Amino acid sequence: MAADTDQSGNLTAEEVVLHHHQELLAGYDQDRDQQISEAEWKARNPGQAETDPRFVAADTNKDKKLSKAEVATWVSQNVSFGKSFKKYDTDGNGRLYWKEVDAMAPTELRVTIFSLPLG
Repeated sequence: MAADTDQSGNLTAEEVVLHHHQELLAGYDQDRDQQISEAEWKARNPGQAETDPRFVAADTNKDKKLSKAEVATWVSQNVSFGKSFKKYDTDGNGRLYWKEVDAMAPTELRVTIFSLPLG
């Protein structure tokens, strides 16, 4: 399973987030450097006068670029995603088994940096 990047047989919160972000991130990453620059973000959101607060919040190292790791961490630590992940993590080990996620198809785990509100 491609989402299981560490090949452990189950998924961490970050792996779930990245699985649902692959196509979205690729659409923003025009220079294919595996990061979304502030310019790339603005190019996809031309109507925004200011930098999106989600971009600023997710850019934890403040280099004006979002790495996959920064996106995964920010989304997985978001309150709504975290609550949903814990709901499906019935044994509390911080991991989900893909067959359980796929079978239940929990839409609340299919959130992205673009769909989450700030805060």
